[in-house]
Amino acid sequence: MPGIDDGSRDMRTTAEMARIARKGGTEIIVATPHCNIPGLYRNYYGPWYDNLFDQTKEVLSDYGIKLLPGMEVFCTYDRPVLLDKGRFLTINQSRYLLVEFDFGISYETARDILSQIQERGLTPLIAHAERFDFIRNSLHNAFILSEKGCILQANKGSFTGMFGSNVQKTAFLLLKHGLYSVIASDAHDYRSRSPYMRDAYEEVRHEVSEEVLDSLFVENPRRIINNSKVLMFDRYDFI
Repeated sequence: MPGIDDGSRDMRTTAEMARIARKGGTEIIVATPHCNIPGLYRNYYGPWYDNLFDQTKEVLSDYGIKLLPGMEVFCTYDRPVLLDKGRFLTINQSRYLLVEFDFGISYETARDILSQIQERGLTPLIAHAERFDFIRNSLHNAFILSEKGCILQANKGSFTGMFGSNVQKTAFLLLKHGLYSVIASDAHDYRSRSPYMRDAYEEVRHEVSEEVLDSLFVENPRRIINNSKVLMFDRYDFI
């Protein structure tokens, strides 16, 4: 959605992003503006969100794309209180809450916050999991969080090296070990971080089976927005 964080600057940019997304085969997009980043983007849910969402939804419909509501919520220790106050939106009013952290957060702190989210009946969907130090430095932590019911999402740009070679290496390791449930655009504009998904599809299609590929790009995203359980695969098949 335009003009509220480090994503689209204006509705014209949003329209161009929609055109590119549709060209890449995307039919449904979840709006996930940054929320709860201290000192930057609060963006807590309120009437302003509904108004901007409705405007953006109308623009995207002209390009044959359906827009759904959501947020990418920055995890802090006041998160549970804000959750209870209804300040955050889950993905399309499902039980899935898209979350992110400070990249240098400790595993113990992240684990505790994620547990508090789960205690409220929500399923954490960890955005760009490959970019956090506590996962890059220990793949075991990703296994544990997955076993505890957290869902890991990858940024498409991580596979192309957009965020550096270490992140790229971690992304492919998580992919090959079957730890991802979904690959997303994390689009911010229509150039360097665009919503065009076919390039990401081509980047990873030789790394996993057709069944897994379909689950990452189509089936699990569909299940998340429909509030259904995501598909999981036997990780030992990937090692």
